[in-house]
Formats: sequence, C-alpha cells, structure tokens
Amino acid sequence: SVAGNVLTYSVAKNEGEAREGWIKLSAEGVETVKVVVKQRKLSSASTEGSYTKIDKIADLVAGTYLMAGYSESYTYQGTTTTFTPYPWHFWTGGQTTTTEKMYLYTVNYSYEDGALTINPDLSEEDAEKGVAAEIELVAVADKANVYYIKYNGKYLNCSGKHTIALIDTPVEWTFADHSKGGIQITDNTKAGGVILGTGAAKSNILRCYLAAASSLVYGVAFFKKN
Repeated sequence: SVAGNVLTYSVAKNEGEAREGWIKLSAEGVETVKVVVKQRKLSSASTEGSYTKIDKIADLVAGTYLMAGYSESYTYQGTTTTFTPYPWHFWTGGQTTTTEKMYLYTVNYSYEDGALTINPDLSEEDAEKGVAAEIELVAVADKANVYYIKYNGKYLNCSGKHTIALIDTPVEWTFADHSKGGIQITDNTKAGGVILGTGAAKSNILRCYLAAASSLVYGVAFFKKN
C-alpha cells in the first residue's frame, strides 16, 4: 500500500528453513527496484513442556537435560548489554569454529513457572545457532558426583582456557556447588584443573577457564523435562 511517500509491503510468515527472495517494486515513471527479503529459520518461541531447574549438586542425577549458564547483563568499556528477562543461556549443541578461542554456542531464554521461552528478538547471528539442545549426563561408576557430558554420541572436553570441543573419548567431570550459584564443573585430570561455567561475556557465555576461574559469574544449571 502507498500513503504519501511511504510504501508498505509484507511477506508471508516463514514456516520452515531459512529463505531469501526479492520483491519487485515498480510504478509509472520511476525505475523498477528489487528489494531483497531474508527470513530466518522458524524456531519455536517456547520449548515444549515444562522443566525443573536443577542448580544444586544434591538434586542432580544421571539423565537427559538442557544445559545453561546464567547472566543478567554484561558491561564492557562502559557499554552494558542487558539479557533480562532472558538471562538463561542454553547450549545449542554447536560451538565456535576458530581454533584460538573455542566457545559453546548459546542462546538466551526466560524461565518462568516451569516454561522456557526463547528471546524473540535474537540477532540474526544468534538465531542461526539453533535452540536449546538435550545433553546426557552419564554417571562414572564408583565416583560420586562425577559424570561424562555427552552430546550426539560424543563427549564434551576442555583442553585448556577457551578451548572446548566434542571428542570421541569420555571425559570425567567433577560436579560441585559453585560459590556464585549453580553447579561448578571441573576436569581435574588437566594440569591445574579446567572449569566449565558461565563467563562474563556478551555471547556464547558457556566457556572453559583454568582453575580457580575467578572471572566466572555463575556455574551451570541443568533443566529436566517434567
């Protein structure tokens, strides 16, 4: 529609994979213009079902979960990024590909009355990371509060600071309550120990740090489907 000098148009809602197309705009006496339209992959605004948050080691057992960090905001050089009301940052199963700094892909959700809802205003970059992914905690025999973290047939491993990857060999992680909240996850087989938790960052905030990881703002929480 046209109102004065303003042209308004709309396209149908995307019901599937990411797509790109164009709209042809033309009128008598003016040059025809093509406008590129990009639509992101459809994702559910709410993760189906209700979930119980587990952020204490006493409540954790082996099983299938969603895994998330927690951060309400991040300030860098005087600029603050506010995450609330979507402060839960869930691992999507992916990770950054640079070899210098490897982080887990995370996208942020709200958690209220058992319901998880993804941030509807994610950037295009974050939206392409997917949605919260299920992981499995596999108990290590005869070791209290020690688990393998398994996803898609592989095991989560931190070989050092900012270096995380999925590998074929099981990795033993020791779980304990974190002093800043949530659960601290430590691989004590690495020299000096390596900790997985919530880093102070603008994105992809589930990261590996060397012990004692003072820059962590929270540990990790797990969400069990009811």
